[in-house]
Amino acid sequence: MGGGDGRCSPVPDGGEWTEGAIALLGDAAHAMLPFAAQGAGMAIEDAAVLAKSIGETQHQGGPTVPAALKRYARLRQSRVARVARAARQAGRIYHLPGPLALARDLVIKGIGPKRMLTRQHWIYDWRA
Repeated sequence: MGGGDGRCSPVPDGGEWTEGAIALLGDAAHAMLPFAAQGAGMAIEDAAVLAKSIGETQHQGGPTVPAALKRYARLRQSRVARVARAARQAGRIYHLPGPLALARDLVIKGIGPKRMLTRQHWIYDWRA
């Protein structure tokens, strides 16, 4: 979407999420590696923010649909980029070879399940 003419909202990887009255969400806008298990989660969050942004156009004097779509993309970009970075990092960690894999396993075991979950709290405690 878009040709770099400034009319579209950029995707963290350089693509476009919106053009005019058209918006992409989920993997169409920002494919996720599976190592954070957040592909569907990001799509659901996208839908919530998109609905909220579009809903604001219903108010008298609210933004136009294209402006609402650009706002949706702008609101989502930093979180999606952060989750994508976390997935890439997890993929690198999960695929460490030989002795590094053993060290990884020992560290994860030492951290324990509660602390491991706490490290991901920022993902799971998101609110629209």
